[in-house]
Amino acid sequence: MQQDFLLDDFTSDDGRSVRGTYWKYFTDTVMGGRSSQRIERTMRDGHHVLHLRGEVRLENNGGFIQAALPLREDGGDFDASQWAGIRIRVSGEGDGYGLHVRTADMHIPRQYYRADLPVSGEWADVLLPFETFHARAGAGPFDTRTLRRIGIVASGHAFHPDLFIARLSFYR
Repeated sequence: MQQDFLLDDFTSDDGRSVRGTYWKYFTDTVMGGRSSQRIERTMRDGHHVLHLRGEVRLENNGGFIQAALPLREDGGDFDASQWAGIRIRVSGEGDGYGLHVRTADMHIPRQYYRADLPVSGEWADVLLPFETFHARAGAGPFDTRTLRRIGIVASGHAFHPDLFIARLSFYR
């Protein structure tokens, strides 16, 4: 992890990442869904963590909760082309988690690139190479030179997410 580019280790109490950007939280209620979430920064097993939990519900075409991190304060492009992918240290229960990445060429909210995020009750460093991210909703080719935001998402089926994130970074 020496050559990782740290995005956040959740040590800030004010919701700011180590890069100076603020985490944003939202659910499917922005489009009429009924999911709910509770987000907190806390300690778990000696780690500062972001705890993402709640209820994913499918009513009214819903089905997600999300914590998203803009990569630049000005909302501009972040060039991640020198990195191989995203490393995330996680522990949690359930399935249906993923990482969503948005780039400059995305103009509607449902466009993103997704990689599934496997979790278990044990802490794990999960490596998600950029080539494992798949386009959704007509997104074009994945250009790692124009990243804008990374989202940690619980979606896909009705369940009670319970996810702890201790570290998020780009890796070589």
